[in-house]
Amino acid sequence: MTEAATGDQRRASRRNVARAARISFARRSMTCIVCNLSATGAAVEASNPAEIPDSFRLVLEMEATERRCRVVWRRKGRIGVAFS
Repeated sequence: MTEAATGDQRRASRRNVARAARISFARRSMTCIVCNLSATGAAVEASNPAEIPDSFRLVLEMEATERRCRVVWRRKGRIGVAFS
């Protein structure tokens, strides 16, 4: 099955992780879990994805890294982000 047929159009391979992180925006922050991660983006589980703006900073606490993100999809309890 081709990439187009599956709807999976990622440019980088992803790996499943379960890492604590923080979503930071407009002097606010909320906890989240990074479910999978690649060099170009991530899937993030959050308690209320509707409150998350289209762009924000994702702080990966274990790695002490911060990435600027933009939301590319929203589904029940999760968002997909591309790193800027």
